Amino acid sequence: MEDRFSTTVSFGSWWITDFNIVPSRFCALRLHRYLFACDSDVTADGFYLTGPALFEAFDVPLLTRDRRHYFRTDRLSEITPAELVCHTLLIDDGPRYRTYCLLLMQQQNIKRTELRERVEHYLPEATIDLRTIVDELIEYVETEGTTTTEQLPKWEEFKQTASEYEITV
Repeated sequence: MEDRFSTTVSFGSWWITDFNIVPSRFCALRLHRYLFACDSDVTADGFYLTGPALFEAFDVPLLTRDRRHYFRTDRLSEITPAELVCHTLLIDDGPRYRTYCLLLMQQQNIKRTELRERVEHYLPEATIDLRTIVDELIEYVETEGTTTTEQLPKWEEFKQTASEYEITV
């Protein structure tokens, strides 16, 4: 049985319609696995909710109203917290989404080795330097904000945000 998705969805620099990739604005990982955004729920087999909408399942209830993001794959049976960090950064590597990832990393106590293993999986297709971004996040947490970048909040601001989500830093 063939999975069909009848709505046009977009992500990054490509569009995808009925599983046909149309060059425009989409970030495809590979034809059999890809990450995309849409305005509707997707319930077909092999499609997994990811991105900010999934954070609540891991005890980080974000108040975001962004589009829903899905990962299409036959390789997984669920999205893990480490996988979610990677997907979120591939969706948007800006300061807000990096902070979301920091919150998730703290709440779920994601191990650096597990996160780096997941990053390696996405490197061949990533259009951003995912390894460097994740290393910056890990270093930021491990040094309590001493090692930081322009894309990350000041440590005290992060601690305040974490406390608003009842996350211990």
